[in-house]
Amino acid sequence: MDNYSIRWITEPIYDSIDENSLSDEELIPVKKDSKWGFININGTITIEPRFDYALSFSEGLACVQINNKWGYIDSTGQIIIEPQFDDIPGNFKEGLVRIAKFDKDPTLFPDSEIITTGSKFGYADREGNIIIEPQYTQAEDFSEGLAAVKIEDKYGYINREGVTVIDFIFDHAESFYMNRAVVCFKGKWGIIGHP
Repeated sequence: MDNYSIRWITEPIYDSIDENSLSDEELIPVKKDSKWGFININGTITIEPRFDYALSFSEGLACVQINNKWGYIDSTGQIIIEPQFDDIPGNFKEGLVRIAKFDKDPTLFPDSEIITTGSKFGYADREGNIIIEPQYTQAEDFSEGLAAVKIEDKYGYINREGVTVIDFIFDHAESFYMNRAVVCFKGKWGIIGHP
């Protein structure tokens, strides 16, 4: 059996490393002592672990969780969008990000702030301004100017202004890629073109 020497780029000192970030050229989320921060591709800590959770960078911003709320930081660790979202947001695509707010139903438990009926999804810009109010039961990232969103049990597509471009007729709908999107219509799968 051959003996191979190991060249450590980062010593095994972390509780977790986001392996999905290794293909990115940006910073890599790492967990140490129950807090998340970031290292660069050489293994040097660039943002000290201080977040409850951290996700990969997209379009120069990374999603972080502080006190059960989600917001965004830049590559220096500065908070750009204050943590205000209830559920894990998406990645920035085309300058917008899918955000979520819990849909509270006061008729179920009027004295409770905790009980929710699920998340409602909308979209925010890079400054944290809500561009499309959370109103969808599911939402995909924007791609080619459109996003697949769900109302009740049907999917459709909206544009960056929140205008319905393709009606809510699909059982399921994926994001557009190269002018095509996979959809499920009346239990059968097909591919549609960009309108």
